[in-house]
Amino acid sequence: MSKIRTGISRCSAKMCTNNSKNCNYSFFRFPKEADRARNWAMLCQREDLLKKTNLLCSVHFENTMFSNKTRNRLCENAVPRLFPSIEDSPNQHSNVDRGEFICLKAEISV
Repeated sequence: MSKIRTGISRCSAKMCTNNSKNCNYSFFRFPKEADRARNWAMLCQREDLLKKTNLLCSVHFENTMFSNKTRNRLCENAVPRLFPSIEDSPNQHSNVDRGEFICLKAEISV
């Protein structure tokens, strides 16, 4: 799976506001295979997303899911597993911009 490189990419995961404008992450298209795409949509709590143009950012993948050290290419059977919980919601931190909070948290936890 290859990284998307045109325009502003936005992560489709629930509660994730990462985009290529405010974060320096890679973005990946949902798999072409219908079953895998449904699994990704379910895992990111967005079962309404079944378009092949939807994207997930690299924050949602464990290091073992990447085929290289620069984290810009996924293994063939990569599955997103890292998602913020409701308790980690940036809405509870009114003095922190939501996008900055998620980016900072992801950089620390990866």
